[in-house]
Amino acid sequence: MGQTFNQMIAELKKSKEQIQQDNQTLDQRVKDRTKELQAAQLQMVQSDKLASIGQLAASISHELSNPLSSVLGFSQYILEEMRKKRAEEITHEDFDIYIKRLSQIERAAQRCKSIIENLLTFARTSGTEIKPLDINHVIEDTLVFTKYQLEMKKIHLEKNFSPTLSMINGNQHQLQQVFTNLIINAEQAMENGGKLTISTMPTNNGYVEVHFSDTGAGIAPENLKKIFEPFFTTKPVGEGTGLGLSVSYKIIQDMGGDIAVESKVGRGTVFKVRLHVTA
Repeated sequence: MGQTFNQMIAELKKSKEQIQQDNQTLDQRVKDRTKELQAAQLQMVQSDKLASIGQLAASISHELSNPLSSVLGFSQYILEEMRKKRAEEITHEDFDIYIKRLSQIERAAQRCKSIIENLLTFARTSGTEIKPLDINHVIEDTLVFTKYQLEMKKIHLEKNFSPTLSMINGNQHQLQQVFTNLIINAEQAMENGGKLTISTMPTNNGYVEVHFSDTGAGIAPENLKKIFEPFFTTKPVGEGTGLGLSVSYKIIQDMGGDIAVESKVGRGTVFKVRLHVTA
């Protein structure tokens, strides 16, 4: 009897040890899988960011070419004028003109510097640092890249920014990526031109909302419920990854906010981004 009892105790102990070992193995597998999923998500975010940068290349080159043309033209003008005249022949009127042209060169060069800095900031892998941000400023920084593209497509941009917004908690680089995706989507929905209205407003429950409202083709009801699914796209093969909106949705979710969409075929679409204000 005693021997049978001891054997039962030994088997129970062995079973307990096996269960503990299995739990440890399962826990490690869950941790490993979580790391893999986090790495895959980061790769998706960066891939979509690179795709957005590619779409913005034409806009950036034009944005830079205008101020650089001013720098070159005004520099050549001043040099040519100074070569034609001796120092004693330069009048006060000439001097005033040179000062004016040099100021224009300085402003154009600062414009180039700002565009390049914003592009580098946008392209940089930023991690997930959350800090207080002025959402109106984030949108303005994003429009540096997209404004010319909208003009080329004959899309009128209207900005209705609330001047009394609280700061929000967010990541500047990732928010720029989200806003760029939404602006590009709106532009592509208005093939024959239209109007894009970007509005910011406070809410009564501790959030700030940003609305991107276009007058484009709209989204069919059967597609509306799938719009944030990874790899879902209505674009032809080779013209879209289907990652933009799913990545944007995940980014906003990770910041404690959300994105909603309303659309009617033939009447346009509104994307509503909601973000927490700082405590």
